[in-house]
Amino acid sequence: MNLKPNEPATLLEVLVNEKTKLYSDVTTFSFYSNNGMNNGFPTGVSKQQFSTTKIYVQKSTDEFPIALTGNFRRKAKAYFSDCEILVKKISSGEFRKSTAKDMVYYYNDYCGE
Repeated sequence: MNLKPNEPATLLEVLVNEKTKLYSDVTTFSFYSNNGMNNGFPTGVSKQQFSTTKIYVQKSTDEFPIALTGNFRRKAKAYFSDCEILVKKISSGEFRKSTAKDMVYYYNDYCGE
């Protein structure tokens, strides 16, 4: 899927495939770390991993998906500003990044186009 014009396509996972869609892009980073020193010798090296998740929403009227990364609450409230009850639920913390799937289903059910 193209996220911006004139950029290569990015593979995204589809989390909600309705009128308003929700996509996820999970990136996993790996690195090796030294576990410490013992009498000047390394005690071992271990592989560490962490992941970042970017989520995108796209209404049927949007040409490209919109990222809800960074300040999730602010961006989600602006994006869903046409649904006052949903904006209140985002403001109260009922919907957050971890419940974005439920938030998009709610929008589709109660406020959708």
